[in-house]
Amino acid sequence: MPPAAGTRSSIVPIVILLVALTTSAGAVSTSYWLTDEYREFLDGTPTGVSLLEIGRVVLGPTVEKLETPEAQYVWGAVSGSDGATYIVTGTPGRLYRIGRGDFELLLEMETQDLPAIAAGSDGIIYVGTSPGGEIYRVRAGEEPELLCDTGEGYVWSMVWSEKHGLLVGTGEAARVIAVDSKGQMEVIYESSDLNIVVLAVIGDRVLAGTSGDGLLLDVTPGRKVSVVYDTPHDEISGVVSSSDGTLYFAATSISLEDVFDEFADPGLPIGDGSVYRASGGGAIEIWRSEIAPVVSLAAGPNGSIWAGTGAGGRVFSVRPSEAGLVVDLDEEEVLAMLGGPEGLVFTTGRPGSVYAVSVGRSESGRYESEVLDATTSASWGRCSVRAEQQGGRLTISSRSGNIEEPDDTWSTWSDLVDGSIASPRARFLQWAVEFDRGRGSGPVMHAVEIAFLRENVAPEIVRVEVHPAGDGFSDRENSAGSASQTLASGVEVKYSVAVSERSALGAPPIARGLRTVEWIALDMDGDILSFDVYVKREGDGEWGLMEEGLERTLHTWDSVSMPDGDYRIKIVATDAPDNRADLAASAEATSPVFTVDNTPPGVDGIELKRDGAVVVVTASIRDAASSVADVEVSIDYGEWMPAFPVDGMFDSRSEEATLRIENPSPGEHALAVRAADRAGNIGVARIVVK
Repeated sequence: MPPAAGTRSSIVPIVILLVALTTSAGAVSTSYWLTDEYREFLDGTPTGVSLLEIGRVVLGPTVEKLETPEAQYVWGAVSGSDGATYIVTGTPGRLYRIGRGDFELLLEMETQDLPAIAAGSDGIIYVGTSPGGEIYRVRAGEEPELLCDTGEGYVWSMVWSEKHGLLVGTGEAARVIAVDSKGQMEVIYESSDLNIVVLAVIGDRVLAGTSGDGLLLDVTPGRKVSVVYDTPHDEISGVVSSSDGTLYFAATSISLEDVFDEFADPGLPIGDGSVYRASGGGAIEIWRSEIAPVVSLAAGPNGSIWAGTGAGGRVFSVRPSEAGLVVDLDEEEVLAMLGGPEGLVFTTGRPGSVYAVSVGRSESGRYESEVLDATTSASWGRCSVRAEQQGGRLTISSRSGNIEEPDDTWSTWSDLVDGSIASPRARFLQWAVEFDRGRGSGPVMHAVEIAFLRENVAPEIVRVEVHPAGDGFSDRENSAGSASQTLASGVEVKYSVAVSERSALGAPPIARGLRTVEWIALDMDGDILSFDVYVKREGDGEWGLMEEGLERTLHTWDSVSMPDGDYRIKIVATDAPDNRADLAASAEATSPVFTVDNTPPGVDGIELKRDGAVVVVTASIRDAASSVADVEVSIDYGEWMPAFPVDGMFDSRSEEATLRIENPSPGEHALAVRAADRAGNIGVARIVVK
């Protein structure tokens, strides 16, 4: 929510403060889209700007993408003793020396990858193969040579130590191997874990990171191997020290199923990771990535520590005072970060690229927000920006459209006009801010707030249903003098009426004329709705108003006074209770045809025939509007007995029903026939027979 007036003040003249209006829920009124928190800024797209966890957007470091040879992955980079940068790519595996704007190919492996690289003394570069487990030595001006074959399936990591020479981390058997200049090998440590994926020389220590159990180990030759930290993650992914000598390391867990599933939802996490600071005999987690694995770690400028992710291609500063998103790359994975006196080198995967990152802030940058979905067409109002200038300027623009992903159907980017959004009415909106550094350190953006007004959406009536007469009435006795009806929707309706004796013929007489119409209405704005109910007989010209201003979604009326015939009900819904009269919207829907039948069936004739000791009673029944539903016979005012249709089924307006009476007593008898139609009307005829 925006702040109360007076709690946050503008710092520079370009700032406009908007005070939020108090509005009732559901009514069409001014809404505000406020972006002022780190997690909200992360949903946008920064280019040349950094996002700080304290909720600030500032100009980021200068990032230059080099014209990298085509590759799916650039696995790593090292600085040679000649001052050049060397990179390894895959697949196929290639080793390049980066010169002044060009890439010199030094080694190519057609069937193997080169995930490991180290820079030795005298300009020597070492690379390891996977699969294969071989180590090649590359000297300037000479052909590459096979230094040794480790005998393992994979070489995952390498590091050069001035004291211990070349150290190699392998997989299949997780070993740390020391290799001398003649290719002679000595296993200095063997782990029960799966792989040695990270090797680092920190001061006089040699540290190794495993995959499987995610252990950081001290494997310094000549000392007893010790566990620095047992992380809860699957593998160690980076080890660095800051300018003050503090040890930092990263650990990560990756969901391989999601990584290789081409149909996986890109918005779902594919792993997580943490950055730790060594402390005493253990470590403290200082930063966590909840939705992406942490796959690289480097010492950044001014003592900062940077972490690169394996999903989304983002680099974060993890020091508490400077934490936030530093760089957001187009590629998916930041596989390695190499620090140097003039800046850093990033290497990426999917696709493979190389970036040169300079220390200091860039001259310009741009931040594009996520897309706002107003849910309906909306008009846009004023834009408020809170910022500190510190030199330079901010330029705000916007664009709008009616599909979620911006395309050529969207409007072009438009600058503000008199502090207001100039983009046309639409359902979706996106804003952007251009940063110009000027002569100072550049602007610092704190918040952007945009006012907008949604179009009032008309309500919708999904269904209108008129229930049959007496439908759903309870057949329980009710001494309190009421009738209870349960509708198909599960709604129970009670009526204060005198309930007479009920029989197999259905509802009590008072209930037979009661009809209930029920409807379902929706409003996307959440507005309060009111309803008018109209009725019309088929063939008539005008609708008659039965009830108006209802807030419930059902209406019951007594149809006894209505002439027999076919009718329809119309429901008109309006959101006027929650909107100004000139903005209110309405909708209507009509029920299917239903029949009003208040005329009881007639008993046209009663015939008696003897069949031995049995008397067969046959009654002819006819109804004008609906089919016959039931027929009963009573002798001498006794219990009503069911008669059965001669043709096997009561399904028409003209029926014959019969009842066989066994051994009637001699003499005169009063014979009554009672018939009911589907509407619940009852007709009775009586005769006296001998």
